[in-house]
Amino acid sequence: MNTSPRNPMTRLLGLFSVLTLLVFLTPPLLAQESATTDESTQEEAPRESFTEKVEVTVVELMIDTRDKKGNPVVGLSPSDFEVLEDGQPVEVLGIDYPNVGTGTPTAIPNLESQPSAGAEVAPRTADWRFLVYVDGPLAGRRSVRRAMEILDERVEDLVRQGPVEVVMANPEPKILQAFTRDPNSIRKALELAADEPIRNELVEGRRSYIRRLDMRLDEGATADRMVAGLENDIKNLVMQEHRTVSSRIVTLSEWMAAYGDVPASAAIIVSDGFDVEPADFYINSTAMAVDEIRLKTELQEYRVDALTDILSRQLAATGWTGVMMSLGSNALSPLGADASMAQRDRFRSIATGDPGRASATTTVEHALEPLNMVAEQTGGELITNEKSAGEILDRLSHRPRLTYVAPRSRDGQVHKVKVRSTRPDIEVLTPNWTRSATGVQVAASKARRLLVMDSDAGEVPVQLEFPEVGPQKSGGARRLGVLLSIDVNLLQGILDSDSVTLAITLGVDIPNKPPFTHQITQTFALPVAEDGRWPLLGYQTLIEVPEETRRISVVVEEPESGIWGGSVGTFRP
Repeated sequence: MNTSPRNPMTRLLGLFSVLTLLVFLTPPLLAQESATTDESTQEEAPRESFTEKVEVTVVELMIDTRDKKGNPVVGLSPSDFEVLEDGQPVEVLGIDYPNVGTGTPTAIPNLESQPSAGAEVAPRTADWRFLVYVDGPLAGRRSVRRAMEILDERVEDLVRQGPVEVVMANPEPKILQAFTRDPNSIRKALELAADEPIRNELVEGRRSYIRRLDMRLDEGATADRMVAGLENDIKNLVMQEHRTVSSRIVTLSEWMAAYGDVPASAAIIVSDGFDVEPADFYINSTAMAVDEIRLKTELQEYRVDALTDILSRQLAATGWTGVMMSLGSNALSPLGADASMAQRDRFRSIATGDPGRASATTTVEHALEPLNMVAEQTGGELITNEKSAGEILDRLSHRPRLTYVAPRSRDGQVHKVKVRSTRPDIEVLTPNWTRSATGVQVAASKARRLLVMDSDAGEVPVQLEFPEVGPQKSGGARRLGVLLSIDVNLLQGILDSDSVTLAITLGVDIPNKPPFTHQITQTFALPVAEDGRWPLLGYQTLIEVPEETRRISVVVEEPESGIWGGSVGTFRP
């Protein structure tokens, strides 16, 4: 298990700018809607005839259907739903339920799994993937430990539904356990996360600020000098907090984007939250007569709700259901909820309390607001106590897959979607955004999933070899020869020329970093058939990869038909 921290994403992108002998070519564009007119007219024929080709795209969403008591509902049909995409009604094609009952999910034995040697693995009941992502700088140790204990108790239930990955971001993300269905490996990773020495940067910063407020009063400075100095401190602290929170949002966003499109995947994000408008805390925590209106006006640009909204849209559009775990609230210290206390006395009690028991949900006034935003936009939920954790995680296994058809191409754009039930007794939780990935985006996602998830390898047989593995270079990279052997006989029925164009996507696995992908298109002359079959097509190239890379994936696709195949290869330096 490798737990070394990752380098910043910018270094990753910079390193791969040295990819050589690969030319990025956009694959053929999807056919555009067109109309043709028959210009040859005869008196007995209509003056004009039109042929119209309209593109449509099938979209799948994981939704939550429940009755008024919160119980999962099964047996619904397409007629029980209305779907709007970008405000326009679309046709619901189907509603597909997982193979579970209305109570505890029933195990389906003897299905494929990816255990460690000798491990006992729970059977599968539904097709989900779970990413446990701990955001250390925005979570306290107590909160993380409680979350890991809850998840440890649910490991068997989770792996019945799909593989689990555990990532600790403190501050840079690192993989404690890659996707697996081995309960023992997952539990070890959860223990590592629980023991990680983390500190909530927002709590520490705000407690320090409150202590300094008390010191100002003890110094006996004049009121004018104290107010001027305090206003300057507030500006600096708000800007500093904005940088901290923004960096956490960007780090999470980059990490999640690197997986590509991942339908039926739940991101269990452990965080104690933050204020979307941090100026409120610093202004309200003092009884001194600061110029509140002017300060709030000057500090408007340091709100982080816009960044949170962007993150929420990205997660929803690429298929993630956000399950937010915020367990830092302390029933013995309900300070954040006691608005009857004078502001300064209220927050002073936080500063002088037991540091081990302070948390973001008692020090940050509206910590759950951004977490609720992510949960709502992605069709997920917010977990704030152990009881709700079990119910929320259980309900994931009952979520059906709703399929609808949109009158547009797979444009790669984010679209607003709204799902509602036609029955008043049914409540629906659903992502508010979706994206129909382009061919390039789909291939990149497949290459990533081959490396990090339990993905299939398509229909086209592909062999991957490494005839040349160069030594480490001074910049920390090495040259790698890649040789592909592709069996295209499956395409015989759809090819009408003596050549075939294939989109080739390479995925590079880097320990404790998201995979990097790169795509080219290549036209191959078809060889002479022997006994009705074509020999293997060969393709060879050179790339430069980080020194620590040991695995490469490849996805080969015929763009017009979508028929594809993939492979993963491991090499030794």
